[in-house]
Amino acid sequence: MSVTPSATGFVGLQLRSRTGGFPLAYKDPEKRRAYQRGYRAAHCEEARAQGRASYADHREKRQAHNAAYHAAHHDEMRALNAAYRASHREELRAKARAYAAAHREEAVARASAWLKAHPEKQREHTHRRRARIRSQFVAPVDAQAIYARDRGRCHICGKHVKRNAASMDHLKPISLGGVHAPWNVSLAHLKCNLKRNNRGVAQLRLMELL
Repeated sequence: MSVTPSATGFVGLQLRSRTGGFPLAYKDPEKRRAYQRGYRAAHCEEARAQGRASYADHREKRQAHNAAYHAAHHDEMRALNAAYRASHREELRAKARAYAAAHREEAVARASAWLKAHPEKQREHTHRRRARIRSQFVAPVDAQAIYARDRGRCHICGKHVKRNAASMDHLKPISLGGVHAPWNVSLAHLKCNLKRNNRGVAQLRLMELL
């Protein structure tokens, strides 16, 4: 026990532990954690501001440390995250719905910008969906790989295809039972593809491939 005069002239008693210098009341881990929780709750915004400032001052060091930790504990963190999502499923869904409702316009703008920058991804998604609706076989189709395989030539008109005008034409149309797979698609101008629709010379090309 030590006796110390306070700033107001009163004598205060401070009970300190023999080891850590903490008041004896906090030698109990549970009481210490309760105190810390109370402190964080009372100084939440201050702690967040300090954390953001510290991260900004040491961004590269923090990022390198986080990357190294994630690499060393990859499986462990995946298991922990999966367990957390499983035990907080409804809470996470509610948060996601609330966030989506509060940021609807932002999400729509972001999605529109992505679709504009990746039109081939949207067309691929549409083809896969059409095939699934008809319970037909679906396999991954990489538009860039098809473009390279067909050497940038439209299989309908034989002319060069610019990447922003390219489309994947199903040799046997999905509407007629064709599958969505690399062996059933060829590169075509979007206008040629739309003009041919589900008829035309593509059937002859399919026979050549088979």
